[in-house]
Amino acid sequence: MDDEGEDTEPPVRSRRGVLVALGAGGLWVLGAESVAMRIRRSLLPPLDPILRQVGGYTAYQLHEDEFIGVTEAIDDEAALKALEYEPSVLAAAKYHPRSARTDDGSWRRIDPDNPRWQWHVHRWRRHDGSTELFSHYEYRPDLRPIAGESPAELYQRIRDHYYPRWNNQFPDEDANYFLGEASAGLEELIEG
Repeated sequence: MDDEGEDTEPPVRSRRGVLVALGAGGLWVLGAESVAMRIRRSLLPPLDPILRQVGGYTAYQLHEDEFIGVTEAIDDEAALKALEYEPSVLAAAKYHPRSARTDDGSWRRIDPDNPRWQWHVHRWRRHDGSTELFSHYEYRPDLRPIAGESPAELYQRIRDHYYPRWNNQFPDEDANYFLGEASAGLEELIEG
């Protein structure tokens, strides 16, 4: 830890085996340091400056308002999976708001009451074994239409996902990216 109490240690690496699972988003390789997540963390940040020149991005820094808490769960990946979260390996790499370290995992849960939206959680393992969690609520980036969605609505959802209006910059009625929003089960994981 540095003088301000921030975690500057490298992320904890798990020695657990790799688990392959079939989820709603496809075939995923799961594990605290899965191959897919390693590729995401190493490939996306260097591509970001190139894509920004043409209006895209592959990485950005999260806002401190997205912090939702610390979990002491022994296996936070299993806890997220039990709460119906799935790995989101195609998400942009996220940097910690204080340390600028790339996240140790990106997980999403589709809102069952509004399937065009998702809760998106990012994890940072700390040297003491706990995990910092940051979350936001946003449109899903899926490129396929969601049941009942018109082509215009699909385009709007994807556009708004990649070029959001944050609720710390716009009134809630105009925002489509809500910092610090988490599903009820995730809040219980942090409180527990």
